[in-house]
Amino acid sequence: MALKLDILKDVKNRDSYRNYSYADLHLDIELNSFLSNKTVGANKNNQDLKISYDEAAIYNSIRNTFNTKKGQKILSPNFGLDLEQYLFENISKENGDLIGNTIYEELSLYEPRVTVDSVDIIARPDQNEYKISISIIIPSLNNKKGTASGLLTATGFRYT
Repeated sequence: MALKLDILKDVKNRDSYRNYSYADLHLDIELNSFLSNKTVGANKNNQDLKISYDEAAIYNSIRNTFNTKKGQKILSPNFGLDLEQYLFENISKENGDLIGNTIYEELSLYEPRVTVDSVDIIARPDQNEYKISISIIIPSLNNKKGTASGLLTATGFRYT
């Protein structure tokens, strides 16, 4: 016997993110400045956690993967690229190649929604950082191509 729940058809119970393939929370707890007035408690606080959708959700996940050290996620101790280890060695082309190989081989393991097409690394010894540019393909979004560019510094990876 099947149960039919008409309450699920009600318009006020539909989430706005259902029009997207992917949704992801920002782990740095950014607040979204807009929240519908129809939401319970909106008169007390009109902000909610910021959520990324589709392509932005994937880029958010890539940034989180870059900034997660192995062992940091309790239930998934092998998760993360652990790129920070390279910053305590000399900034060089050789270490840049190691970083590029790590990204190329492991990013698709932790972010299966993307295919890594290419990785370009530029070592900047004077600034103690690496400039990283990753060309990706997102098969589930009609093979959409994109580029994730940023800097790897002692404080982690950030998009530029």
